[in-house]
Amino acid sequence: MKIGIHLGCCLENISIEEQIRLMKENGFTTSFCMADRPNVDEWIEKAQAAGIEVENLHSPFRKINAMWHGDDKALKECESEIYAAVDTCARHGIPTLVMHVTYGIPPATVSDYGFANYDRFMEYARSKNVRIAYENTKGVGKLITAIERYEDSGFCWDVGHEFSMTSGLTYMLFFMQKLIAVHIHDNTGIVGKDLHMIPFDGGG
Repeated sequence: MKIGIHLGCCLENISIEEQIRLMKENGFTTSFCMADRPNVDEWIEKAQAAGIEVENLHSPFRKINAMWHGDDKALKECESEIYAAVDTCARHGIPTLVMHVTYGIPPATVSDYGFANYDRFMEYARSKNVRIAYENTKGVGKLITAIERYEDSGFCWDVGHEFSMTSGLTYMLFFMQKLIAVHIHDNTGIVGKDLHMIPFDGGG
């Protein structure tokens, strides 16, 4: 089994070079990071050079509701971020991009406008040989819609999100055949408090 840890999780205290050294020393062989970090290419290259596999990147998500509704300016800003994330994956041979389908409360409303935008985005990802893994957050219906609409999509199971955002819903019963990425962290179970704690520190 490959075990990974977030690249940059201790950046306030430890340089990226030292983090990579500690990853290897403690048995971590894989990693991931946010695709929109200013120095993302440098980080990926350093990790890969050290023998740490970058399994996936996480796409920016704070503007993602513009894919479902919004004006042209908001959509262009969102698409600029997520298409660039696909390009970064392709540039470094990273096979998977993790995506949120919606962000915040209330989740965005499903629309034909959104389907058209996602259809175009998924086609672009295919052209770059990057698979999109949709991650569970609050928008359960939107997640199901995306995974069922795109047969080649994958699922990113975030256990901390499941505990704090949709407690009682067991995603693996529905999407185990689609699983291609896992985020393991803990939360306190309070809706809206996505704390990303060390496993077993939050009670989940």
